[in-house]
Amino acid sequence: MLASLAYAAWLLATPTSDPWPPVHCAVLFSIGRLLFFAGYARGAAARSLGFALTFYPTVGLLVLSLLRAITALLGGTGGLG
Repeated sequence: MLASLAYAAWLLATPTSDPWPPVHCAVLFSIGRLLFFAGYARGAAARSLGFALTFYPTVGLLVLSLLRAITALLGGTGGLG
């Protein structure tokens, strides 16, 4: 659910000329899910890397989306750099 919100926020807050951050996050998310399921039977420690690869890039994308939206609302170009 959080990933869907993050990707939707990115699509709404950024120009279409910058498609790479959500692509990278989607790749990390997919790898993370595979690692999470592979380590599921061995307990929480084995799932931790998979969890981190799904959670942190998603939160990062959401934060970047919010920053770009705020910048655009304040009259900027929407870019951070």
